[in-house]
Amino acid sequence: MRRTINYFTPKQKSSYFDTLVIKYFIYQALGALILLTFLISLNLTSQNKNYIVSSISEAALAVFIIISLFILKKKGIKIAGNIFYVVMVGIILISINILNENTAAMFKYMHGFYTILAFFVAGVLFASRPFIVLNTFLIFFSTTRIYFFSIEQSPENIEFFTSGYIYHSVTLLLITIIILFTKKFTELATERLNNEAQIIEQQNKQLAESEEQYRSIIESTSEGFWQLDANNITIEVNTSLCKMLEYTRDEILGKSPMQFLDKENQEIFKSKSNKTFEIGHKNYELTLKSKLEKNIPVLVNSTVIKNDNNEIIKAFALITDISKQKKSEQDLKNSKERLSIALSGANSGIWDWNISTGKMFFDANFYIICGYEPNEFPQDYNEWKKRVHPDDIESTEDKIALYLNGSIKNYIAEFRFKTRKNKWMWIHSQGKIAEYDNEGNPIRFTGINTNIDDRKCVEQALKENENKLRELNATKDKFFSIIAHDLKSPIGSMLGFSELLVQNFNRYDIPKQKKFLGMLNRNIGNTYKLLENLLLWSQSQKGIISFEPENENLFLLIKETTNLLSQLAKNKLIEIRINVDENIYVKADKNMLLGILRNLISNAIKFTPKEGEISVNTNKFIGENKQKFIKISIEDNGVGISIEKQKKLFEISENISTKGTEKEIGTGLGLILCKEFVEKHGGNIWVESEMDKGSKFTFTLPLVEVVKIL
Repeated sequence: MRRTINYFTPKQKSSYFDTLVIKYFIYQALGALILLTFLISLNLTSQNKNYIVSSISEAALAVFIIISLFILKKKGIKIAGNIFYVVMVGIILISINILNENTAAMFKYMHGFYTILAFFVAGVLFASRPFIVLNTFLIFFSTTRIYFFSIEQSPENIEFFTSGYIYHSVTLLLITIIILFTKKFTELATERLNNEAQIIEQQNKQLAESEEQYRSIIESTSEGFWQLDANNITIEVNTSLCKMLEYTRDEILGKSPMQFLDKENQEIFKSKSNKTFEIGHKNYELTLKSKLEKNIPVLVNSTVIKNDNNEIIKAFALITDISKQKKSEQDLKNSKERLSIALSGANSGIWDWNISTGKMFFDANFYIICGYEPNEFPQDYNEWKKRVHPDDIESTEDKIALYLNGSIKNYIAEFRFKTRKNKWMWIHSQGKIAEYDNEGNPIRFTGINTNIDDRKCVEQALKENENKLRELNATKDKFFSIIAHDLKSPIGSMLGFSELLVQNFNRYDIPKQKKFLGMLNRNIGNTYKLLENLLLWSQSQKGIISFEPENENLFLLIKETTNLLSQLAKNKLIEIRINVDENIYVKADKNMLLGILRNLISNAIKFTPKEGEISVNTNKFIGENKQKFIKISIEDNGVGISIEKQKKLFEISENISTKGTEKEIGTGLGLILCKEFVEKHGGNIWVESEMDKGSKFTFTLPLVEVVKIL
């Protein structure tokens, strides 16, 4: 049966409704053929001639039905339907209009009318409206003719035929109207069904194309595609996901994603899935397990689709392999850690200044090297500026400005920065412009700050050592100069006097001998004094002079010194006045203090002319930390000292030895010894002098208050 239907179905494309009509036409035709074959066989075996005549029309109908099926196959349902309808009705009309005296009126009437009416009604699916109207008139004409033929044959039944005629005519009219309306409705319905069928077909086509595009898209993407049903069972994947997981498509379909996760990631998946179900979309990271047990870090971009009842229909996700990204992140993290370790080891930290906003990033290392906790002070340019030493900020900002405007090629600055303990730490800063705006102006400036406190200490130590070395070289030069000159001259002079005295001793009278011996004695005394100062100075340089400060009576020490030098003063008729309280005590090393007094008073005698005056004065004062000191001044009215020489009096590198008013020879070491001894006591020494008016040497010592016992 199916083969027969397929055989007679037209090859041209038909609408959905036309396809149904075609199938109905074929089914009807085949059913009619079976019925007609059965009727013909009955009629041929019947003794009634009317049935035999009727078999002819039935045979003709059967032949035409077969012909109509072939017309359907070749020309389609519209042509085959109209021809079938018209010819079928025509054959029936011809057969029932063959009227003679042998025709049974009732048979003709009933058989012809209902047969043609049945075909008429059936033709509503196949015939056009004009043919239906035409056939209505033909049927009415035939029934009218049969009516008159019937009453002529059976006048006794006129009432029956008349009522039947009227009934059937009204029925025919009503059926015709119903059929026409039904036809119109059928056409409208057919048109609508066809339109809907076309729309559905177009939608199906678009859906197919969309699915094809969808499949093409998900297959062409490098990202994995994973589609799940409402029960989290895989219903679709793409090739990229299969390659990523190293499974075939069939091995993944029908399985839950949980089967491709370890326990830790299963919990993550559950949590994130629940969140996705709530908000409809979620991005998160997972680690999938491949078929070869390889961990694959992925970024999951998941979305769920819900129905009108807010029930999940399906879910899908784009799976991005982020293995390379994770490796890059780990490499970057390792690099940052190595950089951080290197910077930490180098006592350095990174800074990054956004010039337009004023924001200034400092890494943790910078905070730490400055003694702060990370982010303890705001990351802002003004905050940084507040912590730069006031003496350094101007020069540092000048260097920044010069670098940013292109006046210098490199930015390098050194400044002091306030630590958390309010101490100043030296920073070496250098940087580069990291970013420009569209107009070429710098907008980002970044670099490194390094703690150079140790370097500065080394530099300071080197500087101090350099100064010490310079002083030592000067000391050495001074020492050699003294030995070469100051010792040579008096010793040479003494040698000359002694030779002259030895050679001419008997020739000189006693006064002259005394004169030469006196000169020799003075030279020996000066030389001794020089050697004594050299010895003290040498011991001071080596640090081997003992320093044992005790409470000493200052008046007694001054008196002892003036008594020792009284003969020198008498020789020049110089008066020494001591204006010192007899009960003043100082904390001092006795030998050092005597050396200071002896040098200063003997110098005053040396540079004061005959009949001059020398005074020793004291003055108490309060120093730093409320410590009590006393000023001790030795003042003369001698020749004075020039300003130039005053600046060099206490420097070992300068040899400013000057002869006294009576040509007394000096060594230049006395004042240097005084300075070293005073500073050892924690005091200071200085000079005030005017040429031809005299000099005033002052030094300070710690004062001791002594309680008098009555």
